[in-house]
Formats: sequence, structure tokens, C-alpha cells
Amino acid sequence: MELGNTKESRTKQQCVPPSQQYPWLLYFNHELDENNQIFCSILDPTITYTRNIPELEAATLLTIQHGWFLLENCTSNANKLYLWNPCSLRKIELPHLTCDVDIGDCILSSSPIATDQVCDIFLFSSHTTSIFYNQLGDDQWTEVDYREDLEMASSMMGEKVSLVRYNSYLTNPIYCNGCVYAESSFGRFLVVIEKHGHRGLKINPALVLMPTLPPTRFVRLSRLLESNNELFRIEILHTYVKVISVDVYKFEFSLSVWEEVKSIKDRVFFISHADSAFACQASNPETEGGRIYFAFRNKIFVYIYNIEDKSLTFSQQFPNLPDLRSYSMWFLPDIRITTNILEQDKGKWKTKEKESTCNGDAITTTESALSLDVFGVIAKHLSVFDYLSFRATDKLFRLTAPPIQWNDISKLRFDDHSLCPLLVSLNKYNVFEFVHPKHGLKYKYTIKLPKVRGNANDCEICYSKDGWLLLAMNKNYSALFFNPFTKKVMPFQKGLHDIKSSECFGFSQCPTSYKCVIVDFDLECPHITLINEDTWFDSSYFFKYSHSSLNNKNPTFHNGSFYFLSNKGMLGVINLREENFPSWKEFKDLQSPCTKYSINNFLVECNGNLLSVFEGPLGKWVQVFKFNENTMTWTKVESLGNYMLFVGKTSFSAVTNIQGMENKIYFPRFYDQSIVFYSLETQKFHTFENEVVNFERVSEPLNYSWIEPRMRRQRDLMEGNTGEKQQYLPPPQQYPWLLYLNNEKGEKNQIFCSILDPTVTCTTSFAELGDVNQLTAQHGWFLLENRISNAHEIFLWNPCSLQKFELPHLTCDVDIGDCILSSSPTATDQVCDIFLFSSNTTSIFYYQLGDDQWTETDYREDLVMAMKSKNVTLAARCKIYLTNPIYCNGCLYAESIGCYLVEIEKYGYRGLKINPMVDLMPRLAPTRYHHIRQLLGSNNELFRIEILHTLDKVISVVVYKFEFSLSMWRKVKSIKDRMLFISNVGSPFACQAINPETEGSRICFTLANSNFVYIYNIEEKSLMFSQPLPNLPEMSSSLMWFMPDIRMRADIFREERRKAKTREKGSICGTINLNEKGDTTTGEFYLPFDMVGMIAKHLYGFDYLHFRATDKLFRLAAPPVQWNAMSMLRFDDHSVLCPFLVFIDMDNVFTFVHLKLGLKYKYSIKLPEVIFLGGNANGRQYLINSDCEICYSKDGWLLLTTKNYSFFFNPFTKKALHSIFGPITIRLRSARCVGFSSCPNNSLQQKPYFS
Repeated sequence: MELGNTKESRTKQQCVPPSQQYPWLLYFNHELDENNQIFCSILDPTITYTRNIPELEAATLLTIQHGWFLLENCTSNANKLYLWNPCSLRKIELPHLTCDVDIGDCILSSSPIATDQVCDIFLFSSHTTSIFYNQLGDDQWTEVDYREDLEMASSMMGEKVSLVRYNSYLTNPIYCNGCVYAESSFGRFLVVIEKHGHRGLKINPALVLMPTLPPTRFVRLSRLLESNNELFRIEILHTYVKVISVDVYKFEFSLSVWEEVKSIKDRVFFISHADSAFACQASNPETEGGRIYFAFRNKIFVYIYNIEDKSLTFSQQFPNLPDLRSYSMWFLPDIRITTNILEQDKGKWKTKEKESTCNGDAITTTESALSLDVFGVIAKHLSVFDYLSFRATDKLFRLTAPPIQWNDISKLRFDDHSLCPLLVSLNKYNVFEFVHPKHGLKYKYTIKLPKVRGNANDCEICYSKDGWLLLAMNKNYSALFFNPFTKKVMPFQKGLHDIKSSECFGFSQCPTSYKCVIVDFDLECPHITLINEDTWFDSSYFFKYSHSSLNNKNPTFHNGSFYFLSNKGMLGVINLREENFPSWKEFKDLQSPCTKYSINNFLVECNGNLLSVFEGPLGKWVQVFKFNENTMTWTKVESLGNYMLFVGKTSFSAVTNIQGMENKIYFPRFYDQSIVFYSLETQKFHTFENEVVNFERVSEPLNYSWIEPRMRRQRDLMEGNTGEKQQYLPPPQQYPWLLYLNNEKGEKNQIFCSILDPTVTCTTSFAELGDVNQLTAQHGWFLLENRISNAHEIFLWNPCSLQKFELPHLTCDVDIGDCILSSSPTATDQVCDIFLFSSNTTSIFYYQLGDDQWTETDYREDLVMAMKSKNVTLAARCKIYLTNPIYCNGCLYAESIGCYLVEIEKYGYRGLKINPMVDLMPRLAPTRYHHIRQLLGSNNELFRIEILHTLDKVISVVVYKFEFSLSMWRKVKSIKDRMLFISNVGSPFACQAINPETEGSRICFTLANSNFVYIYNIEEKSLMFSQPLPNLPEMSSSLMWFMPDIRMRADIFREERRKAKTREKGSICGTINLNEKGDTTTGEFYLPFDMVGMIAKHLYGFDYLHFRATDKLFRLAAPPVQWNAMSMLRFDDHSVLCPFLVFIDMDNVFTFVHLKLGLKYKYSIKLPEVIFLGGNANGRQYLINSDCEICYSKDGWLLLTTKNYSFFFNPFTKKALHSIFGPITIRLRSARCVGFSSCPNNSLQQKPYFS
């Protein structure tokens, strides 16, 4: 039965506050029998409403869902239940519940007034296995006992114990996808509650265990949650005064598994202790989405957890809250903001965020007039972290400052800022972020965790010592040591237990030391490891009578022992100096030095003394005490002198080496962009940017630690040798070295040139490269040949490791031409095959590493047969050879006479077989110019590159890719993730581009007798030149590319890509307001519309175009140019009287550049799609929409050609006409010079059709 009430009959104090975007946090006050309710806003915590709602005075509030209150009035013989909406004051009475039962969890499937579905109500008994079910409109409740179904489900999940004995019930119910989901309190598996028969319910196991955290002493808050037909589970580990960890999982219905959620930006979650959890759509996903709001009863603020960043912040304190608060619930009224308002808010936030990004975070290329050598001198005088920031600022700076070689840091400069402890945090992508305590997030530095064996995802920082981090891998309960400065990884040798239940860790020294001792505590006992002896001491009886709670407090190593400070300030020690085994001792007579209520305490070793640090709630106070081991007392510390303390998961002290950082305690917290510290001088919290810290805006990462960058000097690579630097290879870099082999005047040396910084060259004199022929350099190895009287001595040599593999002698008299190595000789995943192609016979010499001889194969008969299968007739004395071989997808590919692609595969025992692939290779038109043709394999893809050039000029470059599935070649227009390298000596190869936007899709190649490198952009079809390479002789004909076998790891590539994308995005935002998809923003101009139109009328032609391109408002006030009515336009000297440089890109966009103004004031237009009909096309339709080339221009007209057509186009009037050629002919295709006398005659052309 539904009852009503009117708002007019109620006072303001009896009504709920107005609706808002997010729910209200509702506190219930039972102090002095007031029985009032306090509504707190999370949008503005300073706003609170105190209400005294009559319906909530005499009734018990069971739950708040869908904006409705489910209330209960208990009488002597029944429980009266009803639904009440505090906004509309509507009341729906439910049937009485006559049985004696305590109601626990409650679920409403939907709003009672929903029109698209019926509201089902489920009541779960808190002390029996009963569910009471009522469908709105029924006259009674239906009781279902689920004990038998739950026992059957438990047996299916492998649980063989009685549920009654262990008081197992269903908890955390939630309604999702038409069913109720819950978890069993014993066994912790997911069950599905479905309707069965007439008013019946059935329990079915989902056959999946609930995601669980390791056993711990901490308090758990677990909730199932439904949002947009998706099922989530949130687990919060806390101590009522501190949050330890937060985990979010999502149930994949198709796979029946739980997956950890690392980002969900479109939603916000709300959790309380007293009610079910729910989610709301985020108004601004970037700044508000992916958050979890939860409150504890004894807190006057709300915790806000960021799922993506794994950071915790606090809301402002709620005023007017009483001291006694029974519980709190989230309340979202049934009157919610509409979807269009949400979308409008999203649009506003995106616009503001884009503008702020463009204005504040953009990183643009530095237009400096300084030369490269000046930048190089500056870089040499920078310290390490300034050097890293210098390289990250600009691409030009990265050219002058090569990457740091951390394995040889003896030449690096470390200033005081470099040696200061850093705050390191680890995100979900296993990327470490280092923050300086003085500079904050403005100068952070990131590195990627290298790939290790096992599942290294979901790592957690446990402890740090001497520059080393102890990382726990939560997926497989293992651990490892990692030094982020040297990139060295050491496994944590597990003994009799794993680390899944460990709460605190510590190790005495650097893990590379033989004296290192590791201690970790689990729920029962400490475990102690001597790292080089693999000896474990199980000392569980040490804690037999101890009631000390460590609560995630890591120990401090002091005077050969590990000291612990409990949550209550009690001190304990594990003494490692005992003769037989370590011992535990707790100082029970030593009371806590702090008598106030503290939320955190830390133990620090400082200048040979033990210091304890206690922190009050919300930064109200901090106290420091020193432990006197002689008198066994604590004394208060008023000043730290020249020391500074770093407290948190790892706590230690350091001597101040930067002025202004002394006598301070640094906490792992951020206020805006700065790290928070406590000054013992002012006795307040500060940052280096703000005088006073507002703790309501302070955030704290959960996966963090302080770390000391103690970088040890490595052994000099030159030690123990002759000291001649010419005997050592230059350090590896991101891209290959250009190697010149100098044999002039008996010098026999090698010159390595860097394309990252062409001013850097390294001259070496390897004895191994002196008197031998360099056949090829592939996979970081040289294949060398030494000819003797009757044989060829062949061997492989690695200039980095100086390894040498001697191969069997080749006894036949043959000239070796092309050579192929299938892989590195030291590769473990495949066997290295070596192929030598004779340059004067049809022979291939094949050798598999480990064989005792070479196998010769004559391919003439196979090649002739392959040519016949393609209807190619060869003359009897025709010389046919295979050229340009390349290894790809486990086979050799090469070219034959007539430009046919053939495949060479292994056949039988040490045999090779020739198979034809496609009829013709792609090639350029016949010409007198020189050709460079190369096949290239990259990432199991086959490419062909053709370069047309003269002795000193490049005419054209074309790149094709072979589609194996279609057996055909396709022209490549972009390949942004790779760079290709070609030389006239050695095989070509590809490298992964570090920055795809600015370095990808490039071809680097050299021509004979050139002292620079050509850099061709495939996407833009443009050609650039590197700086001249110094120290090269005038006649440098033998140039080859060499990439050392020590390459960058894939994780560093991804990290460099992310940084490059961020920088490029910033530069784009700072210069471009329009994109191809249209303008979505409006500039902040406040001029009247008519004034904008008046300004437009006084602009000249191209100034007018720039004016329209600036802002959406300007385009409304200034209509498009009508080029056919040019008499109405104003043109100055810059607009019309000066010629323009015009070029077209692969998307058929013309770019016009003024000769004086250059690219700063370019203007671009798009070639319209044109369809020509009839005429020379014989009635066929020709769609002109791609791959156009400019052949000639005259009187404002351009002659354009495509693959199958040619036509005239006027970019100023947008008019297109047939050319005299019509469909393109062989004559035009092979023509290298074209011209026409005057403007095309419109009367002789057919009218085009514009699509």
C-alpha cells in the first residue's frame, strides 16, 4: 500500500537537502538523544545540512538504494517494513515479517517506481541461512533456507566441511544482470541466486573463487558492486586509522575469472561500512573518474583512492559533526542529473583541460641559435639529474648529449642534488618514478622495470637499502632485488616459505654483500635469511607471548640488530649477534615516549642513534625522541642539526648537502606538485613552494619508498689492457653506427660515426679488421674472410664481447658476394645459418653453426625451371644470378633475372630449393639514372626499397611491402614504428623507432663519396641531410651500418615512446587549433560578432585565410573565399604577386609556402575527390583520390598524375580538367620531364564531375 505526504506540511529541517551530482554522506547522530541526521557534501565539504526527519526517529534504517530508504519497525509479534522516498515523501508499506529474525544485508533490484522492471526485495538473515523474498505487490514474504544449496555448492568447489559448524552464510549480496550475486563467508567463492519455480530461489556456484588478499592482522572491508551490468569487488585493508591497501577486481562473465582493474575513468565508487556499495557516472572522467570514496566512523573526512595512480587523498574535514556518530551511509536521491547535463559537463571539462594542457604543459622544440658544439660543452658540465633533464628538454639537446652508460659512471658528475635521497613510486605499468624532495613533481624521472623471469606484473615496493629495492610480485608470491641506477636484478632466494603473508621486510646491507641478512615477518613468525648461505631460521616461538603489533612497520638495522617499533610505540629487537641463532627481545619495561594519540610512528637510525618519530592526526603535531641504550630511556629531540629524516615504508637519515633542507622530516606525501616536510624549527608542515600545508589537499602514494642513490663506481673497461682506446668499440647507442673502413696509406683503421650526433666520431684500430675482407656485418657480428693460396679462412667476430667463431675453410676457388646470417651466433632460441652467394657462379654455400663443412648448392637448374614456370625464356649462355638475398620468416628471399622474387628454402639433407613467388618485382620506370635496389626483412615482414639517383643527387625513393597472403607487392605510405638503414656495402636492416612521430618512417642511406647521410621521410616524401661527418677521407666508398649486439630493451623503447608522445602532444597543442576532424573548441575571444566581421573585411587574401583558420567564431563572421569572384578580394604584395612553393603529401593535401615567410605562415588545402567521365576514358569512371604527383605548373594550374590517370587542377578555383593524356599511358609514366605552353583550354576539356 502506498501512502503520501506533502512537502508543504513539513518544515525545512524535516526535508532532505537539494540534489547534487554525487551522493550525500549521511551521518546519524545519537548524542544526547537528538536523533538527527547530518548530510555532508563531497563536492564542497564545508557544506553540511543538519536535519531531523520524523520517519527516521522511530524506525531502523536497513539500507538506502535507488534513492529509497528501507525502514523497519519492530513490534512484539512482527517486523513492519516499508519503503520511503525522502525527496517525494512517498511511502510504500510492505507485508509484515512475522518470524523472529535479525535482518542483515538487504537488496532492492530497482527503484519501486521504475516502469521498465519490477522491484524485487531480498532480506538476508544475519544469523541464519534464510533469505526473505518479496516482489513488490505480493501479499507476503517468501522464506528460503539456502543451507543445503550452499553445502552442495561448497562440495562442488572442493569444500568438504560442515557449514553449520563454521557458521557460514552468504554475505555482500548485489543485484546484477537479473540475478543476485553473493559470496560465501566460508570458502570465499562466488554464488548466483536465481528465481526458481513459484517464489523459490536457487543457489548456484559460479565455480570461481573470490579474489583475496594474503592473510593479515589488518581489518578488511570487502564489497561486491554492480555498475552498468558489470560486477566489481573492492577490498580495503586498513587499521581504522590508516589505509594499507586498496584492490579492485572485475568479474569477466565470459571467462568466469576475476581480473584486476587498473583504470576505469568513467565511474566513481562509494563504499561505507553500514550499507551496500554503488557507483555513479563521473562528470569529469579525467579529474574525478576512477576514484573510490569511503569513510570510517571515527573520521571526519572521506578517503579518496585513485585506482589508476594507486594514490590516496583526503577530503576536507566536515564541520558540525558530533563526537558520537553511530554510522554513516551514502545517499543519492532518486532525482539525478540527466545524461545531457553530464555530457555538457564532460565537454566543458575536456575543453578546459585541453586549454590548460596547451598553455601549461606543452614542450616545444627549442629554436636556439647556439651551435651544437656549445650545447655539447654545456652538457659535459652538468650533473647527472641535470643532465637527464637537459636531454629530456629538446631533441637538439639529445643529439648533443648521448644517453648515460650507467655501467661506467666514473665519468659522470654528481652534485649535491644528485646524491640526495629520492622518493620512488611504482605504477601499474611497472614504471618507477623518482621525485626529488626539493623539486617535487616538476623534475621527476622515470625508468621501466626490466623483464624478468616469472610474472613481474603487480609488483610492490617492500624496502630499500643502499640503492637497492626489494620488490614483491603479488601474483606468484615471489620477490626480487632491483637496483634502478645500474638496472641490475637479483632473485630473492625463497627458503621454507613464500612471501604471500609477509607484512614487513628489512635487510642489513646491499644484497650483493656476503654479509647481507634479510628478515621478513608473516602472521606467525619472523624468517631470517643469510643471502649467500640460503639458511633460514624459523623463530616463531619468539612471539609466543608477545602482543606487539607491527602493523606494516619495517625494521631499522642498527648496531648489527633489527629494531622494531610497534603501533603502540613499544620497542623490540632481533639480535643477530648471538652465537647459536638470532633471538627476539621486547623491551616491556620501556614505555612509549609519546603520550598523545598518534596515527603514525617511525623508527630511524641517525648518526649512530635510534630516533622515533610520532605524528598526530592531520598534521597537528610531530614529536621526535632519541633512545638511550645505556639508561633504556627516551629523550625528546628539539633539533636534528645538519641531518634530515626520511620516513615512510623505508625510513633513514642523511646528512644535508643542500642548503635549506636540514633539520626537517620528509614524508611521502604531495601537496600540489611538492613533497611535504615537517620543520622542527617552525614546528609546522611545509613544502618548498608553500609556507603552510592544507592537509585536506594532501595525497599519498601507496606503492612507494625512499631510496638512497648510492652509485658504486664500476671497474674501468680499459683496466688490464694496453690503454689504447683504439682497441675498444664505442658505447652502444639507440641507432646503428655508420662504419667507414679506412685502408688508405696503410692506416688500417675504422671510423664510427653517430647519426644521433654527427659531430661524434670514434676512430678505432681493430687488429681483427686489419688484413681481412669484411664480407658483412649482421646481428652485431662481423663475417670476415682471409684468402690463402688454396682456401678461404672464414670466421665470425663480435667487436663488443671480442668473441670469435672459426668456421670451416672454404676450399673451392670462388669470389664471395652477398652473405646472410639468419640470426646471432649466440642466440638461444634458434640456430644460426650462414649463406654465402658466389658473385661469379650460380652457387650458394650453406653452413649451419656446428657443422664440420660447407654445403655447396648449384641453383641454375632450379632457377631455369622456376623461370620457365613463369613463361620466361632464357638464352643458352645467359648469365643468371640471385641478388639481394634477405632472411625472413625462416626462408631466404632473393631476386632473379627479370626482377622475379624467388624463395630459397631448405630441402632434404643440407639441400636448398628455389621456388618462384611473384611474376614481377616492383620497379621504377626505365631511366639513365643509377638504381639502388634492396630487399629488407623486419618483424617478419618483407620490404623492397628502390632509390633512383645520380652521383650527387637523389631523384626518387619508393618503398614496397610484400603481402604474403595475396602474393603481391603494395606501395608503403607510412611505417612509423621503424627506421630503415641502407648502404652500398652490407645488407640493409631495420630498427625500432624510439620516437615514431619524429624519427619513424625514415630511410637512412649513403651514397659513395658522400660525407653525410640522406634521410628520406616515407610519409611526407621529403629528403633531408645529416650534418657532415667529420674525420672522413674525401673518397669514402666503403660505408656500412653496424649495430652492436647490445641493444635497447623493449621496455625502454616503450618508455621513450611514451615520453616522446607526451612531448609531441604538448607541442601540437601549443601551435595547432584545428584538426582534420573539425574544430571542437572555441577561443576565448570576447569581441562582438559585428566587430569581428568588420575586421575580416579589411584583411588581405592570405591574412584573411589565416584569420578564418584561427577560431570558430572568426569562421562564422568571415565567409569562405569565393575564388571565382576574385574582384571582391583584396590582395597585397605578399598574397598574389609573389610565387609560392607548393607540395602535396600522401593524403593529397597541398601546402603553400611563401618564399619570405617560410613554413611559419603556410596554407594548406585538400584535393577534392574528382570523377572523370567519358572521353579518353571510353566511358569508364576514374576516381582521382590518392597518390598524386605534381609534374608541372603554369598560370596557376598544376598538371597532376596518379597511378592510372593525369589531369589539370587549379588550387585557387578548385577546378579540375582532363589532360590531353586522359588515362595514363606508358609514354607519360616513363616521362621525366613534362610541360605545357599556356593555361589549359577549357573548350577542349570535358566537364568533370565532383563527388
